[in-house]
Amino acid sequence: MGQKREVSDHRKPNVAALGELLRVRRETAGLSLNQMALKLGISRPYLGRLESGECEHPAPAKLSKMARCLDVPLEDLYALAGITPPTDLPDLCPYLRAKHPDWPELAITELNDFCDFLKHKYSLR
Repeated sequence: MGQKREVSDHRKPNVAALGELLRVRRETAGLSLNQMALKLGISRPYLGRLESGECEHPAPAKLSKMARCLDVPLEDLYALAGITPPTDLPDLCPYLRAKHPDWPELAITELNDFCDFLKHKYSLR
C-alpha cells in the first residue's frame, strides 16, 4: 500500500492559538466570559471551550460574530481554526438576508430585482 499523505501545516487548525487570541481580545475589551457569551448569543461553556482550545471545529458563523465583536480580521480566525474561506461571493438575496435579518423581505426582493436590472442593462455577468 502507498504511504499516508500528510496534510499541509497551513490547513491544520491551531485551536490553542485561536483560543488564546479570543481570550486576550475579550479581556482587552473588558468583557467577562458571561458578558461575551451574551453579546454573541452563544453559551458560556462553548466560549470557554473555544478559549481553552478544546473546540477543534468552531462554527464559521460563530467565528464571524466574534471577529466583528472583538475587531479581529475574520481571515485570522479562520486561519487559526483551519477553515478555508469561500472563494465565491454569495448571491445578493442570501447575503442580504444573512447580513440584515431585520430587513423586510420586500426590500431584499426589490434590491435583488434592481441588481438584475443593472446586470441586463449593462450586460454584466
